[in-house]
Amino acid sequence: MRLHLVASTILVLVLAIPGAFAQRQAQGPGAQWRMVESKEVNLRLRLPAQWQTKAVTRDGRPCLEALSPRSTIYVDACSFRDGDLTLDDLLDRTLDDLGVDLDDDPSEEHLNGLDALVGEATTDFYGRQLGMFIVVASYGDIRYAIYVMTKADLFDANARTMNRIVDSLAPLATAGK
Repeated sequence: MRLHLVASTILVLVLAIPGAFAQRQAQGPGAQWRMVESKEVNLRLRLPAQWQTKAVTRDGRPCLEALSPRSTIYVDACSFRDGDLTLDDLLDRTLDDLGVDLDDDPSEEHLNGLDALVGEATTDFYGRQLGMFIVVASYGDIRYAIYVMTKADLFDANARTMNRIVDSLAPLATAGK
């Protein structure tokens, strides 16, 4: 699942472009959100309407990427079928692939039909600090590795939007079970 290497290109975009005030403005209380569904990933989530999304395949796994207009927030969601993989093992693998450690113990959550572990991490990426939410989840025999990240100095400004995205995660109704 080499997420760390695959996401490097997008991370450069997230790190390279400033724009915290524009991001807050675009994501304020009146901002429009839309439901994004990926049949390949078997996932739906809410994103601000102006965000770009792209379906990709990595190591044979379907993934959905989303990027805010100013490249200040990046979302990556991948799924695969492995009913024997525990969430703890998937979290360890995801953290290893990303090269990060969680800031605190992850919380167990139920997100709209997903059983999930959610954690927060801060990491140094080529000399820049990133803050992220990392989610590993399951639905039937489907496993998900999802992360939502921003520059660490924008984390507080973007946390509300990032939390709203995480809270919206849900499996597609027809999947898995």
